[in-house]
Amino acid sequence: MEESTEDDLESLIESLDFIPGHFHLPLNLNIESSGPATLRLRDIQMKRENLRAELEAEAGRLQYAVRNMLGLLAYHVDELEEAEEIFRNICQEDPGNLNVWANLAHVYERRGQENEGSECLERVKVLMDMETSESPTEGRIRAARCLTEQGFAQLHDVELEREEDLQERLTSALTLYNRALHYGGDLVPQEEKWSWYFKMATIHIRLYGFANDSKDLEDTRLAHFNKGLTLLAETLNSDTTHLKALAWCYIGLMLERKDEFSTVPMSVHDCGLSGSEPLSCYGSGIKLATDDAFTLNQLANVFFRSGKHEMSMGICNMALNVLPDAELNWKAYCTRAKLKIASYVKALDQAKLGLSGIPDRQDLRDARADLERVLSVQPCLSTHLEMGQ
Repeated sequence: MEESTEDDLESLIESLDFIPGHFHLPLNLNIESSGPATLRLRDIQMKRENLRAELEAEAGRLQYAVRNMLGLLAYHVDELEEAEEIFRNICQEDPGNLNVWANLAHVYERRGQENEGSECLERVKVLMDMETSESPTEGRIRAARCLTEQGFAQLHDVELEREEDLQERLTSALTLYNRALHYGGDLVPQEEKWSWYFKMATIHIRLYGFANDSKDLEDTRLAHFNKGLTLLAETLNSDTTHLKALAWCYIGLMLERKDEFSTVPMSVHDCGLSGSEPLSCYGSGIKLATDDAFTLNQLANVFFRSGKHEMSMGICNMALNVLPDAELNWKAYCTRAKLKIASYVKALDQAKLGLSGIPDRQDLRDARADLERVLSVQPCLSTHLEMGQ
């Protein structure tokens, strides 16, 4: 029975050109580390903490991509019971999820539970067989979602310190999202598709940055700029507040960079943004997020990574005014601590150059106080604190 199931699966996989599950993906996570085991373990722990934080505010379908990734990470630190529990819970909530059945089969195989593993593979076979499926439409949507979850995994691999490795993962993720759109087409619910567009836009933006740093050909950079901006403009049609708010802010950041080209990119005109100013875009995003601490935290993080520290600090304080409870809004305290530390380091560098006096250590004391608040309610974040020290 098991051999027959595996043969049928191989035949289906050959016809569909994709394999469900995460354990076969070309990720660093799925191969032996070339560096110290302690560094791999720390990297995994940081990924888990970041994903758990993301999961706290995610109620849509993206949660299954996050949870599948959490199961994969748990497996690779030999927490097999937790991995099994994560995958089994997804199976109950989203029984059409191709990746999770394949992932659960892998865990059962590792634990020597062959019968349970065979049942999971049989479930994968039934779900993948679009010809015999009661609903071919659902079959194509399942395939598309499978690919987007695998694309999400590419973005959260470990040991991506080298830029070329990160660039490769970003490119792989983008390929998987494009294939998902090909499989799903107009069958994918529009709101879900807009969330894919947003994720793809952020990948294009990051790839644009790589091309810019390497003085790549202008047409490569221009292609990433145009595709990213077009996808962000599409995302503005979403009814999801945090997607729209983030899209507006990313649009503002991209409009700031349009002058890096010899002529204004065509997407600026095509998307009706010719007369738009970056500040007005930022204002639109912040206005949408005014009463939403989760979205404000996301905006603050975007501006922090973009070097707009004053704007990030202002948004952090807005988030803390909306929700001052450290247990519920620890992310705002974390970001504010990073901003305080960055401010002190900048002042210290200026002092070393003789451009200013000795910096005020109050910023460090404030940062420490914020981090102590966070650790009192989120002790698992000690990994980040150790690295910060």
